[in-house]
Amino acid sequence: MDQLAHLKPADLRGKTIFIRCDFNVPLRSTTKGLYRVADDTRIRRFLDLTFKKIHELTEGDCRIVIGSHLGRPHKKKDHSGWDGVFNIQFVCSHFDTLIRRVYGDTYTIFPPETIDSHMKHSLEIVSHKRLPPGGIKFLPNLRYLLDPKNTDLYRKEFIAKLADIADVYINCAFGCSHRVSRSIKLLPQMMRANE
Repeated sequence: MDQLAHLKPADLRGKTIFIRCDFNVPLRSTTKGLYRVADDTRIRRFLDLTFKKIHELTEGDCRIVIGSHLGRPHKKKDHSGWDGVFNIQFVCSHFDTLIRRVYGDTYTIFPPETIDSHMKHSLEIVSHKRLPPGGIKFLPNLRYLLDPKNTDLYRKEFIAKLADIADVYINCAFGCSHRVSRSIKLLPQMMRANE
């Protein structure tokens, strides 16, 4: 929750860092029915600025949890596409390719589960320290957290669990910071309350 520029190695080393990213990037379909990132400008900017600074401070001695939204899956009436064009897995795969070019095997990417019922499993991996130092866990599309019956509400229990796990919060989703989003507003508040 502090400014990244003011953090010291001791603030991040050995810690679990939650990074709220804005990887809401355009995807294009392939002939195999999958999707690929069509414009990776936001991902590259994150790697060149924020991630580079984290690496300088930790040299890989940290656990990272990345959360981002992608598209508007809750706008689909039948929810078709929640595991298609709105699947963060395609962003995660591209991220993995880019990060290996710079850092080699320093970091290990743990891809997201594909459906929201596995969100709990994502956090269990992190909370039980099965995520090793240098591990980067992508959460599924954060908009899967929207309650299908009321898209103004998020599942608070997930945010509470994430607040218990994360030691450090970094917001890189500046384009979304004006919104009343649980991952942007409520999560840092709950983390402060846990301190």
